[in-house]
Amino acid sequence: MSISLDVMKHGIKYSALVFFVFLVMHLVIKPYLDNMNSKSDGSVVSSEQNANAVTPAGKRILIVTKWRSGSTFLGETLSSAPGVFYSHEPLIYLEKYPGSKLELIRSLFQCQFPAGYVRFINELAAANGDQKNLIRSRRIWDECYYNRTLCVEPEFVNELCRYFPIHVIKAVRLRVRELSPFLANDPTSKDWKIVHLVRDPRGTMSSRNSLTNWCFNDPSCSDVNRVCAELQEDLELIQRMMSDFPDRHYLMKFEDFATNTGAEIDKLFRFLGMNVTGLTKAFLASHTQSNNQTKNSPYSTFRQSNTIAFEWKTKLSEKEIGAITDICAPVLKLLSKS
Repeated sequence: MSISLDVMKHGIKYSALVFFVFLVMHLVIKPYLDNMNSKSDGSVVSSEQNANAVTPAGKRILIVTKWRSGSTFLGETLSSAPGVFYSHEPLIYLEKYPGSKLELIRSLFQCQFPAGYVRFINELAAANGDQKNLIRSRRIWDECYYNRTLCVEPEFVNELCRYFPIHVIKAVRLRVRELSPFLANDPTSKDWKIVHLVRDPRGTMSSRNSLTNWCFNDPSCSDVNRVCAELQEDLELIQRMMSDFPDRHYLMKFEDFATNTGAEIDKLFRFLGMNVTGLTKAFLASHTQSNNQTKNSPYSTFRQSNTIAFEWKTKLSEKEIGAITDICAPVLKLLSKS
């Protein structure tokens, strides 16, 4: 009898969860997406025509980059668009629970969030004393803000994910050489769009100097020889993939993105088949012309963006600049031609 009661209680709990998900989807999220641009919010953005808010279905966008290359800002820019579900650096999960990077990414793109992964993200938020990963995954955070137990329910996160036509994942722990054979052999990835974000290694190393000791304990983060060798290998593979599959791969240079943000986002969104709505324009305006008090934090995305692209010229010493330039000469030449 006790077993039957336990099964019954579990069934009731699951049914209640499914019903709650249904209510959230149809009473909160659907009106939000359907009427995004028919509403006027003078404090954020003027209303737009409904056509501008329409987002194509079934897009899977993977940002592949390195630490301190502007990927958080790029990811949040994409996530500002209507209909986007954003997964912020999910591969950090595999540092504690080893597994296949590409299998995890594929699983998330299919809206199949492993229970361990969902639990880990919540534990990470609690350990950090904030909800950084959840807040950057706004589509999750917005719907479980008042009921945190929903955030640890894979069924809820899976259903929430399936409702959004665009899923963006940012990965800084994935090498291009790992990605290339997977894309060639896995049929489920044929519709993925890959955005390769690269940065001048002098800017990367200057930015990494502002980080805590974790970077200096990791040669892939702190060793200039390794950083530039890996970047060169990545660029050579990226150029090959862009030549073979020009509709799937997009190369963005951080320096172009930072100095001419609006134009670069216009080009990227056209490649992705997305519209730049007023929400994204408002996000860019608030983050690229910001006097926000958090902008001096190395993890903040609030920046006077047109001043940071070449900030390394004043932050690094002449000796440091000379050393990095000499070591990285081949990849700097490759970057200049990309």
